[in-house]
Amino acid sequence: MAYGAFGLRDAAFHDLIALSAENQVIREALARLHTHVHLFRLLHDTQVTHLAMAEHEEVLAAIAARDPDAAAYAMRRHILLSGERFRRLFDEVKDADGMEA
Repeated sequence: MAYGAFGLRDAAFHDLIALSAENQVIREALARLHTHVHLFRLLHDTQVTHLAMAEHEEVLAAIAARDPDAAAYAMRRHILLSGERFRRLFDEVKDADGMEA
C-alpha cells in the first residue's frame, strides 16, 4: 500500500475508534497530531506501515468479536508499540544530529 493511502486510512481508523467511543477530546487530539505524526514517519521511517496495519487488524478483530477487553488490550498494545517505534526514530535523529532531542 502506498504510504499516502496508509496515512489517510490510519487517520480514518483512529477517528472512527474515537468516534465510536464517543470521546471528543481524543478525536480532537488525534486530528491535531495526525499530520505531524505522518510527516515525521514519511521523512524517517515508512516501514511502520505494515506493523501498524497488523495492529489495527487486531483491534478490529476484537471489536468485531464484541470483546471489549481484547479490544482495549489490542489498542493499548498498538499505542505502546507505536510509542516505542517513535522513540527509536527520535533517538536515531538525536544520534544523527549529535544533539539532545
